[in-house]
Amino acid sequence: MGLFDAFKKKKNTGKTDLDKMIAEAEAKKAKEDALFWQNESARALDKEGKIEEAITIYEKSIADGFDGSQPYDRLATIYHERKMFDDEIRVINAFLNIAAKNNWDNVKVNKFKDRLEKARNS
Repeated sequence: MGLFDAFKKKKNTGKTDLDKMIAEAEAKKAKEDALFWQNESARALDKEGKIEEAITIYEKSIADGFDGSQPYDRLATIYHERKMFDDEIRVINAFLNIAAKNNWDNVKVNKFKDRLEKARNS
């Protein structure tokens, strides 16, 4: 099979590798946008004093693998204030797993490592 035949075959199947890459990038962006707005709704509820509702959404953001520190930080703080140290540790570990997956090594990561140590000693 020549190069032209391979191109025709790929063209006849509908999607090229580039089309697939574009579709994957668009799907990833849509998921990131949805997670961003999900987290923003939790922050709004939190500011309104609707902490239980905010916790539910923060937990969903974490379960969905939100790629940022805010919901982990806030949820760990809430659990610490409530002396729910096992939950605080779970949330901090979830953040550290996301950080490791993304190769983050910064001040926030170190802050969470310090918090984990304090929570373990509580």
